[in-house]
Amino acid sequence: MPQNVDHMYRSPDQPLLLNVASLFAEDRTYIIPKWQRDYSWDADEEVRLLLEDLEAFCGNPSLPNYVLGSFITYTNGSDQDHYVVDGQQRLVTLYVLTLAIRDCLKLRLAGEYSTGAVVPRGLANQLSSIERICLRTGLDGTDSIPMHLEFGDATLTLKKLADGQNSALILEQTSQLNIYAAYEACVRYIDAQMLSAFEVAQFARAVLSGTYLTENIVDNVKQALEIFLKINIRGKELEGSDYLKNYLFRNVDPSIDFDDLASVWELMSNNLRSSITKREKLKKPEFFLRNWALVLNGEKIGGDNAVFNFWENRFDLSPQAMSSFLELAPTYSKNFSRISANKLISVNEYNVNLEGADFFKGTQYFPVLLAGAHLENYSYLSELVNYRYLFYILTQERTQEFESMIPKWAKEIAELSPSASHEEIDDKTRLAHVVLLNSMQIEAFRNRVLSYRYGSDTRRIRMLLAVVSKNIQERAGYDDLSLKQILKGYKNGIGFDIDHILPQAKILSRRDPTVPDQNQESQRVMSIYNSIGNLVLVNGLQRLYGEKDPIEKAGLYVQDSLIFTKSLSHANLVNIPVVSDLVVELQAEMNIDLDNWSETDVEKRGKFIVNKVIDLIPGVLKSND
Repeated sequence: MPQNVDHMYRSPDQPLLLNVASLFAEDRTYIIPKWQRDYSWDADEEVRLLLEDLEAFCGNPSLPNYVLGSFITYTNGSDQDHYVVDGQQRLVTLYVLTLAIRDCLKLRLAGEYSTGAVVPRGLANQLSSIERICLRTGLDGTDSIPMHLEFGDATLTLKKLADGQNSALILEQTSQLNIYAAYEACVRYIDAQMLSAFEVAQFARAVLSGTYLTENIVDNVKQALEIFLKINIRGKELEGSDYLKNYLFRNVDPSIDFDDLASVWELMSNNLRSSITKREKLKKPEFFLRNWALVLNGEKIGGDNAVFNFWENRFDLSPQAMSSFLELAPTYSKNFSRISANKLISVNEYNVNLEGADFFKGTQYFPVLLAGAHLENYSYLSELVNYRYLFYILTQERTQEFESMIPKWAKEIAELSPSASHEEIDDKTRLAHVVLLNSMQIEAFRNRVLSYRYGSDTRRIRMLLAVVSKNIQERAGYDDLSLKQILKGYKNGIGFDIDHILPQAKILSRRDPTVPDQNQESQRVMSIYNSIGNLVLVNGLQRLYGEKDPIEKAGLYVQDSLIFTKSLSHANLVNIPVVSDLVVELQAEMNIDLDNWSETDVEKRGKFIVNKVIDLIPGVLKSND
């Protein structure tokens, strides 16, 4: 027992029940302390699930509200600054979603009404109230946002999104990338699911007025961390896989030894934990069992406790299903641990055929790889998966459509024998015909890539330039650089910078002085010279040439280790015959000239890049429409 001491007890402060509108509209700022982890919600997992839940709530008039749980803050005695100890992911996502709703509603209103004067008053007022939530204007006239992340430059990303300066984004850090990916996912989801401004406005009311959180405010950081510890360690939330484990142990067939069941589950869990991936969710039984379920089902699975419900139904319908599960779980989980770390299945080596997909850290394609893990030609299947996933990312296909086609493809691949040839893999891919790309999709890809702009699309642009550069290296017999190395940003003599052929500092000098609206002309010129045709990967020294005119950069480009970059210089500067010949060939194909670098050259080089990437997509993935 503790010694006799004076100990004053009192009840904690009353929790605040806040809907999203009041959460962000109040005169307070939610601060994510610098000791917190990065914003890490996956756009295609946690963000998408939240969107689906909110849409279901919006469409169910019998539900008066949607409660998204509680979060913990401390104030250090300040009414304005609330430091978030638990709840960062939800708060940041809800603010990003609010920004996406604002932007989608503005676009819908602009498309449906000729002028702002004819917009219905209710819709106009709702947009105004959302804008006030997204961006506050203080008494001194300065704008601010209700979120502040103390680590990195994530707050800058949120502020630029709030200001509508998406094209000025620079996305380099983990939180920045994840925040923008979440924003894009929200915009795509709203665009796909809500067909009019009125429907977007209905969804906005559901999110802002009907969605509630409880804020628990404590005295100081020490108390907040103690509560956080109890919630996250002593009261760990159960997942669907935990329920499934409980079900298995309660309903185990008498013919199955109880200890064997425990050993199999432990082996499965150990296999998953052994993966070298840094993404913890990929090591969880819940995530593995969901992917395995998609392979077996051949369709998406959804709803609350989806993983548990699928496996419970499977075990109930077939007495052999449980035995099969216990027999295959060790092997499948071991395969999955290598898939999650982008390793080959047969040997523990990096899977170069999936370098592109691995760069974007997606997971939707995992079921196809798990289904084909038994194949001797797993590398070939990986190449098909890589290109189909890159097409999805680069075209920004609707996530729902892509995630619906993947289980169909996985189920077909699972039926192949281990010795299946390339042709047999191709045949099964064609049977999952929804995977195939038609001419309209190819054209959409072309237009999408040409619309990319440096800043918000930098990672996608880097991928396209790297894919083309890698292919041209291979054409010349140079295989010393992997795609992963080309994709890496330049640092300490390794990796590649993205260089503007016409420097950013000189872009506005290309404005046409005869155009009356110079602001609009500046935006047009900046847009063109921020497109992929004016961008190139450079292996160092770029900073020494950054402000020079295009023709003055010939010396920089000719020294580069990438032949595609060399092709911007004069061929007679290249002293390796096979490379010089290829440079001449590339220059003839593009028909561009650094001496008189113009918008036309940018356009021609951009079209060359996108056509080259389209040519690289395996033919089996293209339909014959």
